[in-house]
Amino acid sequence: MKKLALIWFTLSLCLVEISTIAQPTISANGPLEFCAGESVTLCVEPEYHSYLWCSGSTTQCITVIESGDYCALVVDSLGNVDSTLVDSAITIVVHEPEPIVIQSGASIICVNEFVSYQWFFNGDTIPGATDSVYLPDASGVYVVSVVDEFGCNGSSIYWEFFPAPDGINETNYQPLTIYPNPTTSTINIQLPENNLNATRTRIYDMTGRLVHQQPYNPNMDVSYLDRGTYIVVVETKEGNFRGTVQKQ
Repeated sequence: MKKLALIWFTLSLCLVEISTIAQPTISANGPLEFCAGESVTLCVEPEYHSYLWCSGSTTQCITVIESGDYCALVVDSLGNVDSTLVDSAITIVVHEPEPIVIQSGASIICVNEFVSYQWFFNGDTIPGATDSVYLPDASGVYVVSVVDEFGCNGSSIYWEFFPAPDGINETNYQPLTIYPNPTTSTINIQLPENNLNATRTRIYDMTGRLVHQQPYNPNMDVSYLDRGTYIVVVETKEGNFRGTVQKQ
């Protein structure tokens, strides 16, 4: 009887010890949404014997700088695994504006929408250039800096602008949509839906030199082109279309 009582007492102690383990939670020392360049620290509470975050980290706290869902497994001193946090991950959202610039005729345009814009020329601020569209008056390198709706800052890649060469800047050209732009290998040419009579495509460099021409095809391989800005002209029976593309 004494042995049975001792076993019952020992089991009771074990049951009490297991049942008092607190359920794990994840705490954050700041907002779960923030701008690129900032961070937040996530910690599993309370303290456990070991941790395994879904990111692979094995510490109690981690510093997060990227968007994603963050969860963790914990193990107590008795070897019990708790996966509660796997099904209740913490979502982190990092806002990083990425303005895209294209050239359309004599203008350069930031095609995605932001709260504010500021253009730069060769690294210097252009006074008053605070719209999504800018009309350059000189060849050179342009960059637009933007602020999104969350107050986060971002800048475009460098855009090397050249005025359209003589002979390709006539007013009877209609605008041409080209994507992706910039590109590394291929481009897609989009004409108005009612314009099905395209005959030929010509590509000029910014000195006005014809570098390529072929029968019209809406999908073109331009991987052979050197890095730079090019003018694409599409001839149709209804008129000619012109656009620019940046080859990276």
